[in-house]
Amino acid sequence: MLRRFHNLERLTIFACDSVEEIFDLQALINVEQRLAVTATQLRDVHLLNLPHLKHVWNRDPQGILSFHNLCTVRVLGCPGLRSLFPASVALKLPQLEVLLIAGCGVEEIVAKDEGLEEGPEFLFPKVTDLHLEKLPELKRFYPGIHTSEWPRLKKLGVYDCEKIEIFPSEKKCSHEPSREDHMDIEGQQPLLSFRKV
Repeated sequence: MLRRFHNLERLTIFACDSVEEIFDLQALINVEQRLAVTATQLRDVHLLNLPHLKHVWNRDPQGILSFHNLCTVRVLGCPGLRSLFPASVALKLPQLEVLLIAGCGVEEIVAKDEGLEEGPEFLFPKVTDLHLEKLPELKRFYPGIHTSEWPRLKKLGVYDCEKIEIFPSEKKCSHEPSREDHMDIEGQQPLLSFRKV
């Protein structure tokens, strides 16, 4: 299906009780076995009121499929969703401008990939709007030591997300930070962190 809809630019799925996965990559990974990288033209993804959605991507595309054209991702009312992006997708989103997640069961925005080297660097060069709302289970951006950069971020909205630390505490910022300093007891980092210049 992904090959047939290669030129698809906008995907909206609304109020479908039976949807559990959006992109079934298991079959594609088995067939392709990393022979070729396919870039989708998908620019906008809107997922709304999908109560049984468990995965947007059921497997990490592992470089076989690229979503580097994504500009807008809005996910609302998906209480069964635990994470949004696989790590390999989140590492290659150079066009992403808007990320909105609301009313979901998301615990982390990016899921850990066991094959990924430690301390990945997530760069979102065009994101101007990051909005997180009513995410009572959100604990972290990524489960493990990492860095994230949002150089063009203009709007940051975080509402009713009580389990996540948004900025590092003053104690953590009061001395020259190391990666370990930004980790709490449970191995969490704040959503956004700053380096001293």
